[in-house]
Amino acid sequence: MTTTLSREIVFESTATATLVDVELPPLQPRQVLAKTIASVISPGTELTAFTQRFAPDTNWETYARLPFRPGYSSVGRVVAVGPGVDSVSVGHHVLIEASHASHHLLDAVECQLVPAGIDPESAAWFALAQIAFRGFWNTDTRIGGSLVIVGAGPIGQMVVRWASAAGLARITVVDPVTARLTHALDGGAHEVFDSALGDIATPLHIEGEGSPTTYIDTTGNPQVFADVLRRAPRFGRVVLLGDAGDPREQRLTSDVLFKDLSIVGAFGAQVREGCPNARVRQLFLDLLDTSRFSVDRMITHRFRPEDCQAAYDLLANARQSTMGTAFVWEGAS
Repeated sequence: MTTTLSREIVFESTATATLVDVELPPLQPRQVLAKTIASVISPGTELTAFTQRFAPDTNWETYARLPFRPGYSSVGRVVAVGPGVDSVSVGHHVLIEASHASHHLLDAVECQLVPAGIDPESAAWFALAQIAFRGFWNTDTRIGGSLVIVGAGPIGQMVVRWASAAGLARITVVDPVTARLTHALDGGAHEVFDSALGDIATPLHIEGEGSPTTYIDTTGNPQVFADVLRRAPRFGRVVLLGDAGDPREQRLTSDVLFKDLSIVGAFGAQVREGCPNARVRQLFLDLLDTSRFSVDRMITHRFRPEDCQAAYDLLANARQSTMGTAFVWEGAS
């Protein structure tokens, strides 16, 4: 039976990314073979694994064990289908929630098709959008509400877009990197601050309605978490969406008790409220297809897979100069 040679990105040692050849097993019944078009890097997760900067005895110690295959947000083109497959055809574009690699064997039943009018690179944001959806859902904000999003990196940008699609009356974004705030405004933010949260003197409020009750921290930065707790209003809610490599550094302040704050965690792989990931991904695709969720110009850096070391070095050393970083697989050696 015919096998396929796939090229996969692997972290074989700390801060070392290489492209390796892996022979995939033969195509089985009810499987499809997809050739990757584009894959988007999730910088928070992948950099933590790349640098191995995390505390022992955390989930990271198991998840990011070397050798590590990074990535989980790709789009590919179906190039072969196994016996018994009638829901997917050769030529279809499909979402791939798997590591950065040139080829993937997928269960045909679980394949989600990308509508023909959607650019594959745009669709490749789906897993990051899925993570952000879980965080936004936990803010418990609804149409007409308000939200402060701290951190305008890729995940923060996805939260902005979910909040805009949900019809929030006021979406405020805080990030000291000015270039990121342009993307936030493009995504539907109403108000932006190009400084650290702790340095903002202006009240973060809707005129006549007092302070917004909900903050979402997408940074994973312990100091930012402390600033969020200090800034949150009485009876407010704080959602933690960014994951610190060492959670012992994320400490509660006296604000939690004195202001009666609620702190809620959010994890992209969790399924709650009867909303499975497949449904979230479909909602993302539907919103993309109707231009209600825009990721235009969000990819600022593109790399060939063979240049993976340069991609991760850039993110490790100059992450603030990037927004979306993607691997372009078509035509790669």
